[in-house]
Amino acid sequence: MRLFELARDHMHSTGQYNVLGGIVSPVSDAYRKQGLVPARHRIAMAKLALKTSDWITVDEWESQQPDWMETVVTMRYHYNRILQEQQKSSTFTNPISNSSPTVQLKLLCGADFLDSFKTPGLWLDEHIEEVSGRYGLVCSG
Repeated sequence: MRLFELARDHMHSTGQYNVLGGIVSPVSDAYRKQGLVPARHRIAMAKLALKTSDWITVDEWESQQPDWMETVVTMRYHYNRILQEQQKSSTFTNPISNSSPTVQLKLLCGADFLDSFKTPGLWLDEHIEEVSGRYGLVCSG
């Protein structure tokens, strides 16, 4: 959870971003990683850890999927959900300027995740391009 705080502080310090929220999205049990604690326990632990956070939430969608979701699919889901929420809350439209701040979704990850991009056969090239190009990454060493 500390990684979220560090990433937000850094992004704010650049003056280019206003981080509005963070999403913890536990993977489905269908991921079948050896030693992976069942999703219901990981969700409970994450919610407990974030109980006092006013900006980081736990989203259960990915964990409830019957099949493992590729990272890019999960990012599409969250991005579309964020856009829908933004449209619902936009009750005022400026007739002079139709532009509103651009909402961006970034993937917060560790260096090991970024390193997985070079593992042959693990990622489709178009998924790497979408995750890194369309969305972007915030990576901790």
